[in-house]
Amino acid sequence: MPSVAVMQRVGQGLVELDAPIQDYLPWFMPDTPITVRQLLNQTSGLDELDGYERNLDPGGPDGLARSIRGLATTELNRPPGTAFEYSNSNADTLGLLIETVTGRPYGDTMAANVFAPLGMTGAFTSLEDARAAGMSRAFYPFFGRQTALDGFMAYTTATQPSAGIIASAADMVPYLRMHLEGGRAGEAQLLSHAGVALLHEPAVVINPEGGVSYAMGWVVWPFPEAAP
Repeated sequence: MPSVAVMQRVGQGLVELDAPIQDYLPWFMPDTPITVRQLLNQTSGLDELDGYERNLDPGGPDGLARSIRGLATTELNRPPGTAFEYSNSNADTLGLLIETVTGRPYGDTMAANVFAPLGMTGAFTSLEDARAAGMSRAFYPFFGRQTALDGFMAYTTATQPSAGIIASAADMVPYLRMHLEGGRAGEAQLLSHAGVALLHEPAVVINPEGGVSYAMGWVVWPFPEAAP
């Protein structure tokens, strides 16, 4: 979902896709330019494992900023723009970009500019709020036994953009309709047609044999015509 918020800021002229993230976060790897587009395409060079380990970072009002600042001196796995590697840190860095250009918490931006206009009344950026609204407990079958995972759900502000959106299946319907209908869902126009098309446009190949590529927050692949 950070890709939608970023594209909204692009439409407002607050963000440029091919500008280095350092234009907005000057302290972030100042000697290694990484563009906003590369973060969206998962070609920044940021490490996949680092993205998962950051789930352990503490939250709080400045949890996201502190966590991303911890990446400022990390080593990239490869030069930016050269290859695909999924990392949650890409989405979280974009989340901090959104906070920086809007001057408000990422969760507040999502609630006001995505959830509210789409009528996603059961979508939350806080685990506590979701539980208060009746969110079911999380379970996983360990050795055939359903085991509660509530204590292992590391949803904090540190990784809110990549792993902190909680929504029901019903709430995802208008969100997906918006993507399928040129940025519109009902009376709400969240993105331009061109913006939605760019989000879905293949940018880097993941699996050449299967024709699988990555766009901006989406994995895309061809659907062959069904046999008559």
